[in-house]
Amino acid sequence: SIQGTLKSYTALSLFIPIIAFGLPVIDIILAFIRRIIKKMPVSEGDKEHIHHRLIDMGLSQRATVSILYSASLILGIFSIVLAGSGMRNMGYLLLILLGVLILSVLLLYIPTHIRKGDFKDEDKQD
Repeated sequence: SIQGTLKSYTALSLFIPIIAFGLPVIDIILAFIRRIIKKMPVSEGDKEHIHHRLIDMGLSQRATVSILYSASLILGIFSIVLAGSGMRNMGYLLLILLGVLILSVLLLYIPTHIRKGDFKDEDKQD
């Protein structure tokens, strides 16, 4: 029983810095997966990082930086709350974080023409 509790707190103590540095960690993981899927060298750069995606969506550099700073701030606060609450609410907090992460990735990686509704009808002749 004591060992189980200690293992839980050890896992929590490993999770907190990963969540605090969540934005760069997520960006690196997504870049790694994206490059493996496209059969590109992992060390080769591309223009599909989160900040490139936000700029491609039409945001200014200032707005992009503000969004990224805000996301980092929220993840930092989230990790502090997680550290303060201990194991009590960890499941709920991680579930909320996972939901927000999935929603964010979907919004960033859904092709732009689908988001904007710019569908080309091939059968239509002008």
